[in-house]
Amino acid sequence: MELDEALVLWIFRHALGSVRRARGVCRRWLAILPIGRRLSVPDAAEAELPAGCEAELRRATEWDRVLLLSVGGPSPLPFLLRVLHGRFDRLVSLAVGGRADCWADQRQTLLDSVVCECTELEELTLTDVGLAQGGGAEALAAALRGSDREGLAGEEVSSDLSSLCQHGRTGGADREDTPTPAHTRPGVHPDFVPLEKTRVIGPTTERSRGGAVHARLKHLRLERNGLSGGMLPLAKTIALLHLRTLELGGNRLGSTGASALACALMKAPSRSLSVLGLAENDLGPDGMCALRPALCGLQSLVHLNLNANRLMAAGAFHLADALRALTTLTALELNFNFLEEQGTRSLAPVLGAHASLTALDLSFNDMGPEGIRALVEGLANDKHVGFVRLDLSKNSLGTIGAHALLPLLERNATTLEYVCLKFNGLGQQHAAKVNCLAPRARVEVLEL
Repeated sequence: MELDEALVLWIFRHALGSVRRARGVCRRWLAILPIGRRLSVPDAAEAELPAGCEAELRRATEWDRVLLLSVGGPSPLPFLLRVLHGRFDRLVSLAVGGRADCWADQRQTLLDSVVCECTELEELTLTDVGLAQGGGAEALAAALRGSDREGLAGEEVSSDLSSLCQHGRTGGADREDTPTPAHTRPGVHPDFVPLEKTRVIGPTTERSRGGAVHARLKHLRLERNGLSGGMLPLAKTIALLHLRTLELGGNRLGSTGASALACALMKAPSRSLSVLGLAENDLGPDGMCALRPALCGLQSLVHLNLNANRLMAAGAFHLADALRALTTLTALELNFNFLEEQGTRSLAPVLGAHASLTALDLSFNDMGPEGIRALVEGLANDKHVGFVRLDLSKNSLGTIGAHALLPLLERNATTLEYVCLKFNGLGQQHAAKVNCLAPRARVEVLEL
């Protein structure tokens, strides 16, 4: 991963909570525009850009990635539209975020004027732009499919997914075959210059066949958009995309949204997913049960994030059944899921069978000493390649649990790079033992 790409991801994952920090990072990007093959357009860009910079950027041909942040003040979107000036097919990566209220007036323009026309996109990130408001989810689904929102429900999809979406929009029979040009739709910025002809990639991506225009899209991140009710139309689009990464964290999908997503994943070419992020979605045991058959089919999955979903012991049972099929998994995140001892006992033998698992986060699950003992016994696999990262903080280990954990640390001493055992009532003596058993690792034991 290149430095500037890593910085973009850092902004979305860590800095958006602080307006001042996010804006500071963007100003540094602006000072060195263009950076590599990426363009950064922060808030109030028109006021901060030196004279002639806009014309220079219009002539530039080396950048093909855009970061847009709106955290108050003028929207950066009009500036971007003028710089692109209809050359939307040049972009392969688009990252948009900030605060949902800052995008309220520009959301439709963003989806119609940019996302819909960027047919070469390989990576799309829309973080906290309020897709659940004002039909944003339906508009995004239509933009990715190259169809009108009114006709989205009328296109051919699997019967299972149709039944899940039966409460969505209707009226597909009356739609026109040709979608309304973006620049004639209400609310679209007047500076928008449409492509003369939408580029369609591949024989199965024609609109008349219900395929996705964005055939190159591999990485889709839609975190913190409140998509609890908007998952139904989006699921129909996900069922058409050849995704490698799908991040839907912080959307409160619940069991209903999980059911729609599961059906889409089972029907989609996205069964080749390698990264699936579903943190903070209130899945619960019912949502995990709905996702179980879909997860079983993701034979290429290497990273699964289910943090903060209140799975509890019942959800852990369903997850364990799915994990048996995920033989390629290398990273599993399950913090804040109230697994306790019973849930840990369900997962332990299955985790032990995953020889390739190198990163495991079971923090804040109150598994207790007996749960830790069961986990250590389950992970006693001679074929295991060794853990690199292990987080077992806030699990009520105590002295007994810490003693039970020592054999696991000893077996992984040569591979561990990070161990976290904070908030377990452990003292300096335990920290010294862990440091001795895992000399290469950065160890966090004490609550500093």
